[in-house]
Amino acid sequence: MRITFLGKASESGESPTLFATDRDSYIVQGYIVTDAATLSSLQVPDGHAVVEVYARLLDFLAEDGVPGAVTRRRRADCRRDAARNVPHPRRTPGRR
Repeated sequence: MRITFLGKASESGESPTLFATDRDSYIVQGYIVTDAATLSSLQVPDGHAVVEVYARLLDFLAEDGVPGAVTRRRRADCRRDAARNVPHPRRTPGRR
């Protein structure tokens, strides 16, 4: 797999980082989520990990040709939409 650096969330060496791959996917380096309550609310399959990154890191997706901008949605709106099965506005069908 070949990777291309897209950006970091800060200037320090330990900040979350975003990479594009030659397999039409992304690698995200972030802070490992260890909070038991958070992890229990997710269905994380074996072999997967949950990491946290700053929202501003996702702005670097534009450098890989992904259009749009990161916007903050209110949690109440996200829960309402999820209950109604409304697709997330930033998720485009057919993209990972």
